[in-house]
Amino acid sequence: MFKTKEASWSIVTVGTVHANAESVTRWWLASDRGTEYLATVKARSALDLAQTESTEEGIRVQDLRYRTKQGWDFHHRLEMQVGMPLRSGDRFVAEGRDVLTTRSGAQHFTVTCASVLEFLEKGPEETQVSVTHEHTMTGGTWGQRRYRRSNDHTVHNRSFINMVGRMILDGRSRRRQA
Repeated sequence: MFKTKEASWSIVTVGTVHANAESVTRWWLASDRGTEYLATVKARSALDLAQTESTEEGIRVQDLRYRTKQGWDFHHRLEMQVGMPLRSGDRFVAEGRDVLTTRSGAQHFTVTCASVLEFLEKGPEETQVSVTHEHTMTGGTWGQRRYRRSNDHTVHNRSFINMVGRMILDGRSRRRQA
């Protein structure tokens, strides 16, 4: 029997920010976050980095292509709605999609992510941020699928903590300037 080379996993990260839901949502989804992500990719020794941004039917599309010193080629396509998401009751909800295709010689794999970001207003100056990722990886070796799955949890948790920390620091510096 043929076995599909596929692995699926979910990541849910939840945290609280002491600011109102609208300002947290605006900060989290600002185009500055894309610029910060690009700087992170560059810092990871990305060679021949090419980036395009476009809008397709109300969706902001960021397309990155680069390779590493180890000979891996990456194609990363990120999609997120343009502008502020509509409020739904006591929360703002934004959905995104991310497709990462990686190749080195005959080896290749694709990781697809559907994400939902929720910004739940818990009080006038308290917002619960919930980020849910549904990942599917096709291709690659058993070891690559296993490593990717376990590494993603660590990376996403670290990224979430860094985002909340930067938001807190940004808020403090704005208050000092006012």
